[in-house]
Amino acid sequence: LTAGPVPYYMFGEVWAQWPLANFVHPGWREAFRFMDTLGGTPPDGYVEPIEFRTAYGLASTYLSMFGWCEMLRKQYGTSQEAWKALSGAEFGFQSPVDFEKWKTSFWNTYSPEAGMSKAEA
Repeated sequence: LTAGPVPYYMFGEVWAQWPLANFVHPGWREAFRFMDTLGGTPPDGYVEPIEFRTAYGLASTYLSMFGWCEMLRKQYGTSQEAWKALSGAEFGFQSPVDFEKWKTSFWNTYSPEAGMSKAEA
């Protein structure tokens, strides 16, 4: 084998090398479909190096996002209520929340639970 994009039909074998492969759900098919959409490229049946790098980088934000989403779940009863807040309607914003508004109005005020660190915005 040579290094390069990993096609769908081979991804299961690549995934199987991971010691926890048989213990996680969703499994390799879902992981492949997710990765194949990353990196700004349309899905093409291959995990390209840029898509893999993007997926690999998500590990550094996962715990922060998990904690933040759990905080939202405690604060808002439904995804619709949380979206209303995040879209800005709850705070009287006249337009959707862009990255700068999100960073200054929401992310900067989030403080993870003890022992967890927060990814940079």
